[in-house]
Amino acid sequence: MRVVLRPEARREISEAQAWYEARAVGLGFEFVRAVDAAIGKASRMPLAFPAIDADLRHVVLRRFPYSIVYHAAPRDWSSWPASITAATR
Repeated sequence: MRVVLRPEARREISEAQAWYEARAVGLGFEFVRAVDAAIGKASRMPLAFPAIDADLRHVVLRRFPYSIVYHAAPRDWSSWPASITAATR
């Protein structure tokens, strides 16, 4: 399945990566790895994660207070938009 990140999600990931990297060298890289891992899990098993609305699901990042929110309606498994949300918001 192909993943499409919304522009807002790309911006949020970039900002969070910079924030974590400013706190500790390499932590921004670890954040991006956690994002990639979460997106990979969701793309392999889209129905395995908790639903937060009718067709929306989310997967929580390991080690970081963020979730990847994605559309999991089976009408077109080839592509779905994803966003990233800070758990503290």
